[in-house]
Amino acid sequence: MQTDYPEAKENLSPHLRGRDLVTPMFSIQSTIRLERSFAVRRGQGNLSNEISNGNDKRCDYQLISVVDENGMAVDLFTVNLSPSVQDVIVTSAVGNEYFERWKAFSFPTWKRYAHEHQLGIVVVLNRLIVGPESIAKNASWDKLLAPLLLSQHFPKIERVALLDTDVVISPFAPNLFDLSEPGSYSVVSQERGLPFPIREVRQRIALLRQWFYDDDYPQNSILQATAEEVFSLQGLPAHPDYFCAGLIVLDSSLFEDLANCHASISSDRAQSSFAWEEPFVNDWIQSRNHIWMPYEYQAIWLFEMAWYYPHLYGLVSNVPGNRAVADVIGSVMLNRFFLHFAGSWFEADAWKNILSDTFVFDAKFISRMSKLNSDPKPVESFGKIAPSRKRGGGAL
Repeated sequence: MQTDYPEAKENLSPHLRGRDLVTPMFSIQSTIRLERSFAVRRGQGNLSNEISNGNDKRCDYQLISVVDENGMAVDLFTVNLSPSVQDVIVTSAVGNEYFERWKAFSFPTWKRYAHEHQLGIVVVLNRLIVGPESIAKNASWDKLLAPLLLSQHFPKIERVALLDTDVVISPFAPNLFDLSEPGSYSVVSQERGLPFPIREVRQRIALLRQWFYDDDYPQNSILQATAEEVFSLQGLPAHPDYFCAGLIVLDSSLFEDLANCHASISSDRAQSSFAWEEPFVNDWIQSRNHIWMPYEYQAIWLFEMAWYYPHLYGLVSNVPGNRAVADVIGSVMLNRFFLHFAGSWFEADAWKNILSDTFVFDAKFISRMSKLNSDPKPVESFGKIAPSRKRGGGAL
C-alpha cells in the first residue's frame, strides 16, 4: 500500500510546480566534448578540473549544459554516455570542493567499473531546485529528481543507480544492475543480513568515539535507534527495516515516482529531518515494490572500521592521505563490492585516500584474483617451502 502525502502537489519546486512530471522540463543548450580537460565558470565561482583523457581510450568525457525555459542551467559531467548506453550511475557533486573530492577519491574506481560493465556515469554539478525550497532541502534531495531529468534527454536510459559521491567500487564488483527487477527499487539494508551483530556494532562505535574522539560522546543517541524508532522519531509509518540512501537502483518505470517523492515532502517537513531525505525515501520506497540487495553492494565503512579495524580509531583525524589506511580499505574491498564512507565524523575521512596505488587495484593482482576459481591447478609436492627473498608489490 502506497503512503499518501496530501501536500504533494502544493510543494513542488519552481521547476515542477503546475507541471505533469512526465513533461520535459529542460532542453539541452550545448554539448562540449572534453579532449583532455574541462573547465566550467558558473556565477562567481570557478570550477576548473583537469581530468586527463590523453592516454585513456576507455572513457569519453562530456560536459552537457541543460537549460530550462527560465534560463536556469544544470551542468552534467558525463562519462561514456553514448546513445546506446542503457544503464547509468548517477551522483550529485554541487560545487568545486565536492566535485574535486569525488574526482580524486571515487572517480578512478567508478571509471574502471563503468568500463568493465559498459555503464555510463553522470554527475549533476549544480542544484536542480531553487529558492526557499533549496535551503530546506539540501543537495542530497536533488538526486531524487535526476533520473527523470536524464530520461527526458537520454530516452535510451533504462536503469539508474543513484550513488553518493563518497562510495568507492571494488575492481571485483559484479554488475549491480543484474540484481535489479523491473518495477522495483533495489536497496541495501543497514539492519538485516549484515556480517556482524548491528546492535553491538553501533554500541561499539559510540564507545570508540567516546574513547578516542570526544569524552562527551553520548552512548544512547540516535545512532543506537532501531528502524522502528527512526520512523517513529520522524513521525512516519513504521517499517521493519531501514536502508542507507547512498545507493538506490531503479528502472525507467520509477523515475517519475521518485520525483514525486521529492515533491511530496514540504519544506517544513524536510527541515525537521535529522537525516536529510533518508527517512522519507525509506518510507516512500518501502511502501512500494522493492528488493533488498546483499550487504556487499553497500558496505558501510563505519561499521567495518568499528568491528574489524578498531585500531584505526587511534589515528583520530590522521586518516586522510594515510597509506596504511588505504591498504586496509583495499583489503576490505576484496570482500565488499561497494564501500560507502557515510557520516561526518573522523571515520568517514578515510575516504580521502588514493586507492589506485594499493595492491587490490594492481592490474596483475586483479588478473590473478579473477583466475582463482576458474583456473585450479593440480596439487604438487614441493617439500618444505621457505621464503627465498622478500617480494615487493606487483612482483606477481
